[in-house]
Amino acid sequence: MPQSKEDKNAYMREYGKTPIAKKIKKIGCWKSRGIIVEENDWDYFHDLYLSITNCQKCKKELTTGKRTHSTKCVDHDHNINDKPNVRMICCTACNLNDNSRNTSGEPNIYYFKPSKCWRFKKRIQGKNYCKTGFKTKQEAIDYKLNFLASTLSVKKT
Repeated sequence: MPQSKEDKNAYMREYGKTPIAKKIKKIGCWKSRGIIVEENDWDYFHDLYLSITNCQKCKKELTTGKRTHSTKCVDHDHNINDKPNVRMICCTACNLNDNSRNTSGEPNIYYFKPSKCWRFKKRIQGKNYCKTGFKTKQEAIDYKLNFLASTLSVKKT
């Protein structure tokens, strides 16, 4: 193992490029996002993830790297945290357009469990808008309506 700080950093940069390091990082990322797989078999799931080349919903060819509409991602149920919760491996577009996480019945409004509050989230012309911290669903809906009204009036002028 290298001794100097510069040698250690160079070693770690090179190690980070290896398949095993990439696999460990990917699995750690999934775990941090709350993904749970069958029988805790991360090796099998990682191999499955790598083998899937088309979105399991729209059949679009999947890409990796910089996030685009066709970037490969794991869709999972955020409300399940005690058993496997993976629904499919899909493109970012299908994952973001999936309304299964929207339990409010109102587009762009959903309950954010980690903070135990309601959230408004919308993407307009490539820019993300998000506001969290509403105690009730109605507060979030009111914010959404005011936000959209002000955004639309700005665009008209």
